[in-house]
Amino acid sequence: MFDHGFLVTSIDTGWITDERPHTTKQRLATEGFRAPLGLVDGASRVNDPIVQGENWVDLYGCFLKDFKPHPW
Repeated sequence: MFDHGFLVTSIDTGWITDERPHTTKQRLATEGFRAPLGLVDGASRVNDPIVQGENWVDLYGCFLKDFKPHPW
């Protein structure tokens, strides 16, 4: 894909949403459960390699976890 101008990066956004069945997550929410990371944190992890690229730091063809390259 690089030859066609596409740079691909895989990103672990962290636990930003609760994907359990609706009734279970509603019950847990009333008990005070919240995902450890918020939507803004998850979005910043996706946006970070784009911003890094604007600063001439190439982060593509890799897996990013916690803003850093991580083994697959």
